[in-house]
Amino acid sequence: MTMNDLSSASWRYYRTRILLAFFAFPLGMLTVFLVYWQGITSPFHFDDAPNLTGLSVVSSSLESKLLFVFGGLAGPSGRPVSLASFLIDGAAWPHDSSVFVRTNILIHLINACLVCWIGLLIARARDHSALTSAWVGIIAFLLWATSPLLQSASFMVIQRMTTLSALFVFLGLVFHLKLREARGVDQSWKLLLLGLNVSLFTVLATLSKENGALLPALVLLVEWLLLKRPPGLETRSWSIWKGVFLGIPAILVLVFLVYKGNYTEADLLRRGFDVGDRLATEAMILWEYLAAAANLNPQFLNPYLDNYPIARSFWAPMPFIASMGWLILLVVAVFLRSKAGPAAFAICWYLVAHSVESTTIPLELVFQHRNYVPLVGIALAIPIVAMESRGLLRTSLMLVGLLLLSANIAQSRSNSWIWGDANRAAEYWLNDNPTSVRAKTVMLDRLIKSERLEEALAYTEVAEDSSGPENRAVFQLMRLRLICGPEALGVAERAPSLAELQQSLQSAAFSFALADSIRAFNSDSGSERCPWLDDAAVNLLLEVALQNPALEANHLTRFLLSRSIAVLAARNEQWQRAIDFYKQALQAFPEPGVLQQITVIHLRTGTLAQGCEYLASALDRGWSRPVLRQNWRRQVRALHAYLSREAMMRGADCMPLPN
Repeated sequence: MTMNDLSSASWRYYRTRILLAFFAFPLGMLTVFLVYWQGITSPFHFDDAPNLTGLSVVSSSLESKLLFVFGGLAGPSGRPVSLASFLIDGAAWPHDSSVFVRTNILIHLINACLVCWIGLLIARARDHSALTSAWVGIIAFLLWATSPLLQSASFMVIQRMTTLSALFVFLGLVFHLKLREARGVDQSWKLLLLGLNVSLFTVLATLSKENGALLPALVLLVEWLLLKRPPGLETRSWSIWKGVFLGIPAILVLVFLVYKGNYTEADLLRRGFDVGDRLATEAMILWEYLAAAANLNPQFLNPYLDNYPIARSFWAPMPFIASMGWLILLVVAVFLRSKAGPAAFAICWYLVAHSVESTTIPLELVFQHRNYVPLVGIALAIPIVAMESRGLLRTSLMLVGLLLLSANIAQSRSNSWIWGDANRAAEYWLNDNPTSVRAKTVMLDRLIKSERLEEALAYTEVAEDSSGPENRAVFQLMRLRLICGPEALGVAERAPSLAELQQSLQSAAFSFALADSIRAFNSDSGSERCPWLDDAAVNLLLEVALQNPALEANHLTRFLLSRSIAVLAARNEQWQRAIDFYKQALQAFPEPGVLQQITVIHLRTGTLAQGCEYLASALDRGWSRPVLRQNWRRQVRALHAYLSREAMMRGADCMPLPN
């Protein structure tokens, strides 16, 4: 074979790679779109209503929009950037979830493009050719965007908070990588722009969801394990920059996580585990996530894993092995970083990206969407290692990547089909995890919405029998709702007795399912079909629940119970009792509507002076967040002005509000 023949063969091979790369990206994006589009009819889920119910009162006024955006209860910041994004779809709330899911899918597609761009820029910074860099980005985005472990982040409407935070993290990385490779820019200006970039996108990502605060730490990992010092920057200046803009923010996050490890008594009662239990359990869960990402553990794709067993001892075999496994991997990654930088990067990125939601903060134990950013490191490492390897290792990695991509597409397509039908999903996930309280309550909710009330009633009995004593109250209250509530099946002999309900509520563990059952419990509809369920009986049940430390520890449940007792007292004209419990509800959650109820009672009873005095004391007892505080104070002033006018007409005194 002549030199010309070799040259011609090389060019044909090179041209084929170019054409494949040119078509691979749009075909990959189309594949992700088609896979996800099957699930666009995914319904609203358990966390959507508490966070998005404010959309119902958003009007065309700027004030109502600001109140929604800055009135969030999720996370320390309220996540205003994410809430602002929901205004785009607000007109569809609460009737059409597909509008929200469509926007979520669009964000996921944008993030897929950004992951591709990040892979390309990193490979280029590692001195790969333009074509090789393009293939690194394409393979990385395909492996990541098709992973079934990420789908809940798009199909659960409220998890736009996760994908939007990730979008700003990815944008921060893209601009960081673009700025660092810029040539002919003054060193001071370059460092300033790099600092402004990471600071801006960290703020935006954190105000979308708190784990966005990890952006500086993630950038630090990229610089430490994958890249060399940027061109045109002195070693000393670059080291100082990394310490100030990447190291210090990363340390602050670590300090925050250590601080959050000091659980309060309320945390312990509400969650049922301490910080040691959580860390030991999360060590196992992180391995479970990886198995699910490799399509070896499809059961872990079930969104209802609220019954995951808690590890009560770090020294038990499985928690100990899991924890030691991560420690050994981390030590190996650090020591072999110079020889196996991309592999070390994948390990460190995965652990760091999980550090906020999977360590000390007392959140629920398992949610698949927590892998949205952590899996990026693995998706990037596979093609980088493959492109930088030769022979059998390269072939093996490319084969593994192809098999993983095929499995991802097949599994994600199947999952989208399940997510897209609420009834199908409820049945499938319950069969997959029959002991999950959340899966049981979702199934009951679907039966009720489908008007299969007899089936729902029968299932409440099955669910109660198959649940432990700490969860029986959930299904007893749901059965009571079906028999005595608005569905009115009217078979009182199948209702739980007052004594049964008392006992169940006394021993109940806190769960959001129980809070939802209490919220759905109709307290004024049992007189005909359940004669024993009069106001006195309902009041007794509510008081028993309020005395349960596990329920009282959650401020929203405490608010709900206290307000319900106050409503019953007011209906029976027990005015002072109603005021006392309304005030107790406000101590748990400063809801302006409750303040209005207290004012109405003072008007009805003619105790205007006491009402004015209470409003004067309540002026500064509301929210600490500026917009919510301003709304609270405006409500107090309006109510006080109304009472003042009434007092003047009746010749009564009214204490003025403090300046």
